[in-house]
Amino acid sequence: MSWVSRQVQQLGPEVRSVIGRFPVAVAGFAVLTVLAIMKAHEEVPAPLVDSIEKVLFGLTVGGLYAIAGTLFGEARRLGALLRQGIALALYIGALAVVLGTGDLGPGDLFFLGAAVLLVGLAPYLAGRADLDAFWLFNQQAFIGAVFALFGALMFFLGVLLIEQSIKILFGLGSGDLAFKILLPVSLCFLAPVAWLAMLPVAGTLERVEGLSALVVSPVHVLNRFVLVPLLTVYAAVLLAYAAQIAVSGALPKNQIGWMVSGFGAIGALSFLVLYGERATVGPFFAGFRRFWFPATIVPVILLAIAVWLRVDAYGLTPERVFLALVALWLGLMALIFTATLGRADIRLVPGILAALFLLGSLGPLSPEALTAQSQTARIVAMLSQAGAIEDGRLVANDEIGAGIDGDTRRNLRSALQALRNVDRLDALRPLLGKENGAVFAKSDDPHEVYRRISALLDIDPASVNARNRREARIAARGARLFRAGGIGVFGPFDLWAVTNRTARAGAMTVARVGKTVFRVDVGAASPVRIDFAEAFERTLEEGGEDAGKVPLSKSATTGDRRVTVTFYEARLRQETDGPVELSSGRFVVVVTPRTR
Repeated sequence: MSWVSRQVQQLGPEVRSVIGRFPVAVAGFAVLTVLAIMKAHEEVPAPLVDSIEKVLFGLTVGGLYAIAGTLFGEARRLGALLRQGIALALYIGALAVVLGTGDLGPGDLFFLGAAVLLVGLAPYLAGRADLDAFWLFNQQAFIGAVFALFGALMFFLGVLLIEQSIKILFGLGSGDLAFKILLPVSLCFLAPVAWLAMLPVAGTLERVEGLSALVVSPVHVLNRFVLVPLLTVYAAVLLAYAAQIAVSGALPKNQIGWMVSGFGAIGALSFLVLYGERATVGPFFAGFRRFWFPATIVPVILLAIAVWLRVDAYGLTPERVFLALVALWLGLMALIFTATLGRADIRLVPGILAALFLLGSLGPLSPEALTAQSQTARIVAMLSQAGAIEDGRLVANDEIGAGIDGDTRRNLRSALQALRNVDRLDALRPLLGKENGAVFAKSDDPHEVYRRISALLDIDPASVNARNRREARIAARGARLFRAGGIGVFGPFDLWAVTNRTARAGAMTVARVGKTVFRVDVGAASPVRIDFAEAFERTLEEGGEDAGKVPLSKSATTGDRRVTVTFYEARLRQETDGPVELSSGRFVVVVTPRTR
């Protein structure tokens, strides 16, 4: 018998064992691998072209839920058929949830996080469970995942090295084998199947000895002598910061959200790692386990205040939803483990987080839904305050933005960007009404819809992004084009139309030759130059209720003609201590005999 035959024969029972134990998950990973290879070769079936990333993600998540279902059935000694029925139901249900939520978004990541946590929780969901067995199972699952991923990557890199060597030395091959076939096979099939082979049956594990102990010990050494001391010092730093806030009356800085979140998550992981060593650790580490969660109470309060301040000022975004979820999780952990002096069921640590992830991934509590609700409410409130909404709808197009100042315009733009980021711009449909339905017509591109809504709301990107800017809108209606008695009124002209070219009306031409300067040629002795810089600056300085309600005119003479340029709609902006700029507007040119 050849060496290859012997290896295959030895592997046979293990492969059959994994397939027999996790048939639904293995089949799902096989389908995932085939589709990943097809995507790498750009040969995806036509119905899946637009949603292939979502399908691949759904197959991955479905496989994890199927594994959790199998482990759940094993722990309860259910029959093989019922076990696989549960796994299949969870697989189909998870895939349906992912595919039914539109494009990939933060809610899908919450759903994935819940799946990962449930794999470790599934065999121990009963009311009473051996917590030592729970700890050992999750330790083995984690170590198995690391080894499986490392082994799959080593296999891929080994083949890649061989393939590239053949290509360089002999000029053979294209390089597609490694990246377009073996990489998907390694990551989508070999790694998860190898991990499944290392997953123990719940209740059959004993404490690790020998080689396994050597593998585990670096993790424990890192935890004991690096993470726990650093976390202890960091907790003291956060408590000192809280004391400074209490004394000075200042508010927490924005960065505190991510600082406390990372601090709390790493600390919870260290707490769980120490659980398996609780009988052998010294008083310092025993004290850490007992007082860790009570020590997080003040940092969690800082986190909650920071999140509330940002949400109150700028509304919800997926990042703030995540921070709020982490704050709730850490807060519950602090209360539960403080009340029990650190003796609460350790399954609560991943279990409550998994439950929050599930709640936060579905329906009205998803980050996308909460962001859409919050940011839409912000937009409605800002436009209502600016007088741009009547009877729950936007006012006529020529009135939108007349009462919107620079700060409001920046906030409107940030709210609109938040809606675009979660693909929920259609939440504004009721506000825009039927008369503005064209904003959503003939385009599925969120960037195009975003541009149209920005134009409709009169949000100037340059004025939104700048800070410390004064702003005024000049608006007047009723100007019209006519010629009579030696008087000519030409226009209206759109500022954008004369930005890069000369506009003509009969014998008259007009061009913009500077930020606030216009050249008008009426066929007289020479063209005139009219500079609105001082007039625009005076308009901004005067402010008041009437500053934006009257036309703004400036005149010059040439030969026997007087030329007057009158702006009846303009958008002005000025940086602090900077020049006045005209970003957009409409104007007319009036030509009269000089004696008039």
